[in-house]
Amino acid sequence: MTLGAVALSQSDRPEDQEAADRALTSLAAAADESDVRVRLDLAAAIRHTGGTACRHLLIPLLHDSDPDVAAEAMRSVRAVGSTDNLFAPTLISLLGNRQLKSGAREALVGYGEPVVAMLGHFLRDPLEDVWVRRHIPATLARVQCQESMDILIAGLVEPDGFLRHKVLAAIDKLARDHSSLTFATDPIERLALQEGRGYFNWLSLHHNLFVRAGLPTDSVLALTLDQKLRRSVDRIYRLLGLLYPWKDIAAARWAIEHGDARDRSGALEYLDNILASQLRSRLVPVLEEMPLDDKVRRGNTLLKTRPRDVEETMLQLINDDDEIVAAAAIDLIRTRALWALTDDVEFVLAHRDPKDWFVFEAASWTLASRRLTHDRRRALWLEPMPPAALVTRLRGLPMFASVEIDELLRIVGAGHQVRHDTATTLLQEGAVPDSLHILLDGRVAVTGRRTSRREITPPATLGFEELLNGNLMSHTVKTLEPCVSLRLGTDDMRTLLADNTDLVQGFFRTLAGRGPSSEEQSVIKGKAGEELARLAASSRRSRRSWHCSGSRSSRRSAPPRCGTLRRSPTRSHLRQTPCSLAKPTHQSSAWSSRGCCCSRRRMGRHRRYGPNRATSWGCTRRWPAPQVPLGDALGD
Repeated sequence: MTLGAVALSQSDRPEDQEAADRALTSLAAAADESDVRVRLDLAAAIRHTGGTACRHLLIPLLHDSDPDVAAEAMRSVRAVGSTDNLFAPTLISLLGNRQLKSGAREALVGYGEPVVAMLGHFLRDPLEDVWVRRHIPATLARVQCQESMDILIAGLVEPDGFLRHKVLAAIDKLARDHSSLTFATDPIERLALQEGRGYFNWLSLHHNLFVRAGLPTDSVLALTLDQKLRRSVDRIYRLLGLLYPWKDIAAARWAIEHGDARDRSGALEYLDNILASQLRSRLVPVLEEMPLDDKVRRGNTLLKTRPRDVEETMLQLINDDDEIVAAAAIDLIRTRALWALTDDVEFVLAHRDPKDWFVFEAASWTLASRRLTHDRRRALWLEPMPPAALVTRLRGLPMFASVEIDELLRIVGAGHQVRHDTATTLLQEGAVPDSLHILLDGRVAVTGRRTSRREITPPATLGFEELLNGNLMSHTVKTLEPCVSLRLGTDDMRTLLADNTDLVQGFFRTLAGRGPSSEEQSVIKGKAGEELARLAASSRRSRRSWHCSGSRSSRRSAPPRCGTLRRSPTRSHLRQTPCSLAKPTHQSSAWSSRGCCCSRRRMGRHRRYGPNRATSWGCTRRWPAPQVPLGDALGD
């Protein structure tokens, strides 16, 4: 039927084209009960017919449960286009879909300026899915017009910190790529001052608890405050890059964070000269390096506050508007047994906004710990364990060690906590697992025909490699006592990996940790074996034939750090070649203003090895890579 409809649509007769639209409409009505092949053909046929009467049939196909059908429908949407933004709301909702967000973004960008206002509406809507909203700024940054800039500037006041970071990165990209786009500087300056005050507030609170009071620095609250401090500094530099030449700000940032004492001094002097007086007095103390006590003292002076004791500091933190900070503070009360704050925790539980679910769970768990013994609480507590209490356990796993605290809380929220009785089988030998189990509480036993019996204690991942490869389990995992595990399905794992680059690093760190030293070895299957083998062979041949115009030692051991590479099978092809790293002419380059050391006579001389054979002594200095924003590097 689809082939007939496509053939009819090519006719010049209007009645044939109408018949083709009716045929596809009738086929779509019966598509729910048909097989996948029919829906695939339908999605492709709509692309070839080009009729306006059946374009709407692509909308349900975009949400099809089969990923191949949804991908085919996306290709048809991008091919037929839209002059009335028919697909725009559906495409915006698909920005939160791991598999379709790239195609949805390309289609939205292809619509151009007419879709900008709709993107702005969804960006401002607090009821919209948060991950859809977080992907909108990168889409607006690719529709390069003044309206996009205006919407993004207005989005700087969003309460969600990650969304605000995405908005700022999009503004940064637009401003760099199109200097003709304008924006008011007053909101940027106000936000920069606000970030400076926030930095000193977090620094003072951190100093009160983990320096003056000596509380453990590996607690969830300490890691959360460290994360707040790092992000505040990053946002300050980004905001300054919008107010002043961004290349100069990038060079100053690199010198402050990675340069020697002379570079740092010059960069701070540059910032001190160009910043407005109000920005200079509030932000330079944040960026310059000084003893911690002096920085805290200056911050307290600017905030008009003083050092506080543990109880006063904790009282401020458990009532903070940021639910992650409040939940982490309440969890610290439990772990350090600060029971003098019990009444305050009860007050938070009674009056906190119901949307702050992390805070509610942490407060309930803390109060239960106050009134019950550990064993009694473990026996009576039937609700899921609070995410704030699980973060420390997850960070004990290589997969989650480098993930930020707020993302760990989201991972716990995305998973499904399961309580298992004694002698419950979690994974069966000879079966393919459909989900990853992260053991959080209790002990399990691993047995198999080819493996010796052993016990596993939390935290631990169960069925990781088998889920990754789609292999059969080589052993059985059974509980020895009541246990709690976090179960993540295959789709949940892929979505988390698509949204979090730190989790991807932990993913490979987990694979690297299962090498020859582990009890079990496995082979990770892939589809590019022949290509990898060819590339490896090519690489071995290339290493034998490439020579560097640098030092003689670098030709035999380490790869060249600077200089010209030549493919020279014989020594007779060597020539005196100057260093290929040109000296920067812009003083504020993100590389270095001192030029390449090969330009110095001491490092640039050449030595001869004999008649017509010479080599150059090249540069041995490693130059820093340009600072590329994470969002730009990921294309997000």
